[in-house]
Amino acid sequence: MLTELISTGASKDGITSQIDHIRDATKRLTSMVNHLISDAMADAFDITIRREPVDIAALVNEVTDANQPLAVNKQQTINVSAPSNIVTMCDTDRIREAIDNLLSNAIKYSPIGGRISVIVTH
Repeated sequence: MLTELISTGASKDGITSQIDHIRDATKRLTSMVNHLISDAMADAFDITIRREPVDIAALVNEVTDANQPLAVNKQQTINVSAPSNIVTMCDTDRIREAIDNLLSNAIKYSPIGGRISVIVTH
């Protein structure tokens, strides 16, 4: 914006005014971002972890099935190797989020026609 403003031959006062406007907008946006970060940090401390027995292999298969349409759109194949009945104590929702995040990132960043392998072990 400033480059265009200078190239039009705007006055020094006009340029200074624009700089002040940009500076004020930047301060407002920075303040908004800081408030959002502060709110997110406060929410993060409110998370309650529930420990319960979870069949990780079944959960991985469930999350894989949910992500399958995204992989199909990119002509990708997802191979899951997960022995049945691998049970661990964890928070189902948090582990589901983590697995979903890993799998969706694998789909997003793998090339078209790529292969994604998900391996579950003890």
